[in-house]
Order: sequence, then C-alpha cells, then structure tokens
Amino acid sequence: MNTRSFSCYHDQFHKELEKWKKFVKENSLPVNGIYKLTTSIPILRKGGSDIEGILYIGEGDIFGNPGSRPGLLINAINKTAPYHDAGNRYLLIKDKYPLSSLSLSIELMSNSKEVEKELLTIYKKKFGELPPLNLI
Repeated sequence: MNTRSFSCYHDQFHKELEKWKKFVKENSLPVNGIYKLTTSIPILRKGGSDIEGILYIGEGDIFGNPGSRPGLLINAINKTAPYHDAGNRYLLIKDKYPLSSLSLSIELMSNSKEVEKELLTIYKKKFGELPPLNLI
C-alpha cells in the first residue's frame, strides 16, 4: 500500500494521513515520496487539455516533523498556514478549481527526487509547460 489518495479538506486529510503514517511505520515503508494535487476539472494547457487535471507535482518527506510536504500544501490550500508556495499559488486560482474538485495522491518511494524530475519533464514535453502550480 505505497499509494493513497486523500481529500484536500484540512481536518479530513490530516486524520487520514495519521492513520496511514502508522501503517507505513509498522510495515517499514519509505517515508519520502511523490505527491500530486489534481482537480476533476480538465486544465487547458498550451499543448492540449490535461484531462488528469494535474495542478502540482511535488516530492519530499511525506510524514515529516514539524510538517510534511503534502501537509504543508493542504494547510496552505485551506488557509490554515501559508508555508507551501504551490498552496499559496492555488489561492489565486481557487475560483476556477474549487476545493471540492481537488484530490491529493501520494506514492511512497526512496528515489522521489529523480521521479519528480522525470514526471515534470514528461508533463512539460506533453503540454509545453509545467503544471499550473509548479515553478521552474
């Protein structure tokens, strides 16, 4: 169970993440990984429509202290803490992609930096630009 999808509502996300954290620890799974913020609304890109609705691709410590990377993103999206740049950028487009349309998927892996770079390269080749909330 190295991959999970989560609600983007603050309380629900953190409750689900804590349960998964316990499972990961008990089963000695990696604590780093890739996380993708997606919307159910297709995103018009230079190279066509992104029907997967990928808003952001990130990587890092999934269960970190004091804050996990995806947890910081969720906090920023929900305006409970402003500590993730992509979450802060999301607030500028939230009317187009409401919180109710969002989902966050996380895949645990030890080589997350390399995989993130590869996923961003693939996305850019396909659509001519990075996901809307990623910066170069």
